[in-house]
Amino acid sequence: MGAILYGVTDVPGTYTAQSWTAIVILLLAVGLSAYVDAPPLLIGLLCAVGIGQSVCIVARNLSLRERLHPDLHVVGFALLYSLSGVGYGISAGISAAALVFFSPQTTVIIGLGLSSPQAVSSVSFADSDKSTHKETTTSSRLQSPGPVTSL
Repeated sequence: MGAILYGVTDVPGTYTAQSWTAIVILLLAVGLSAYVDAPPLLIGLLCAVGIGQSVCIVARNLSLRERLHPDLHVVGFALLYSLSGVGYGISAGISAAALVFFSPQTTVIIGLGLSSPQAVSSVSFADSDKSTHKETTTSSRLQSPGPVTSL
């Protein structure tokens, strides 16, 4: 649902900025969900988390597609999805272990404490990479590289 809403709306900013905004919404909604007892409010917060996550995934994919050379798309997306799966597995294991020692609310707050710096650093890394990233336009990608000469 979130990806469809994201796709049909004209969201301003770069893909990195859009992803950052979605991550902030996602982190706030998760943090608030640890303290909410009312089921309707919890449902709304979990919907916000789902929308934020789907926007992050789509914006991340579009950003990767924009930055990678077309010959590297297969490898780039394979690494993106395989490492995301590893990350989900590790976070599930850490969450399960934390639930043995802490309450669910404390576990959520610990998870936010661990994931927030990672989110900020990944966005900072993406922003610092912009200065070295050569922007390509559709017209420059479609231009011929020139005649091929043999030695």
